Amino acid sequence: MAKAKGRPKGRSKAKAKTKAKAKSRSKSKVASDPSTSPEVVGLDSEVESSSKEEVDLASEVDSPSDEELARAPAPRHPAPMVAARSDKCNGDQEASQEVNGDGPSEPKLLLSLHAHGLMGRNGKAVPFPVTSACMVASGDQIATCGEDGTVRLWDSIKGKQLLEFAAHRGGALFVASFVGGKQQRLLTSGRDGQAKAWEIDDDGLNARLVAQLEGHGSPVIAGLIYPLGTKVVTLGLDGRKCIWLLPDERLLHASASGKPLTALAMSRFGSHIAVASKYGSIEWYNSTTGELLKSFGDHEGPVNALAVFPDGSQVLTAGEDGCAVIWDTASGSVSARLQSLTSALLCAAISPCGRWVFTGSEDGLARISDAADGRTLFRWQMGEVGEDTDTRCIQACCIFPDGQKVVLAGAFGMTVWRLPKSLAGGPREVTLD
Repeated sequence: MAKAKGRPKGRSKAKAKTKAKAKSRSKSKVASDPSTSPEVVGLDSEVESSSKEEVDLASEVDSPSDEELARAPAPRHPAPMVAARSDKCNGDQEASQEVNGDGPSEPKLLLSLHAHGLMGRNGKAVPFPVTSACMVASGDQIATCGEDGTVRLWDSIKGKQLLEFAAHRGGALFVASFVGGKQQRLLTSGRDGQAKAWEIDDDGLNARLVAQLEGHGSPVIAGLIYPLGTKVVTLGLDGRKCIWLLPDERLLHASASGKPLTALAMSRFGSHIAVASKYGSIEWYNSTTGELLKSFGDHEGPVNALAVFPDGSQVLTAGEDGCAVIWDTASGSVSARLQSLTSALLCAAISPCGRWVFTGSEDGLARISDAADGRTLFRWQMGEVGEDTDTRCIQACCIFPDGQKVVLAGAFGMTVWRLPKSLAGGPREVTLD
């Protein structure tokens, strides 16, 4: 397969140890059944504290004392760094400057949660990693899942936990919201090789299992839902892709790809599906006929995240090689490249207006970039590094429907950030793709 042109010179190839880290991150086992209560820190609210129950940890993890758990601070996040265009620049020339402060022109921390409680590691209390997050309904709620195997529902404004239920043994890896009939539902998957559909009550206080999908012999790492909520696609770590009919749990189609798949994404109205592989390639399909329309991609290693633009004309990819690229789906050519990073990119999202994109990295760099030219607009650092702990990793992200806030989740727990006014813009009006 020919590689797309326009690749910058001088970029080093992905190293073997980077691929090993990706494999280890996907297959690592974490202790289950925690029941610690989250700690909530808001800009204008007091810290909500609750009793900490005992956490059953794996033998290699040292449990902290109750005193250590009680003293564990919420994640600290430095003021964002703003990449701004200088008034002295002419044409496309840019100047980058770091601006510290609390003004309305930069991302502002609204909420910080130890969303899935705390666990002991090397004698210290650290948050259970949050592996996936999504917006629910009209943006009033956030759903998260974590390495503790639970799924939790949150009030997106106050950070109050509305619901918690055990979903997957060994860890939950993915959560997405959809509407089935008239009821709000969640699709989840985990290390137990299962995907499940849950129905959420109108008040968000109860969840009921409506479908249990068992067709994978490996952890289920991703999924997507067709617009009507009657069909879902699940993807296993072994590259096996399954299409299911809901709610009767019927397997419509299963295929094992010759090249292991790593990510899935669907266009807004469900007419196209993008599939990414361990070897850096992306395939663009007609979701109705299954016809392969275009193949493209030049990532040096796995593509960890995929997202389709609102009008279906472009796809955003983020890879283990630290590169993020925007591709034209009609031609397969590169529309824009974001600045390459030295750390793997684990998540990516596109704003509702389609004018800017977000990427999150393994070393905790949160970044907002211009979708037209790939220029970095804002960047800030998540988490912190201690002597025996590292809570920087950003594993998931999602953007509020109005495009004014972003949710980040990972080794630090979960945070909500208000975005600068310059990025404001609601959903783009598009026709069927």
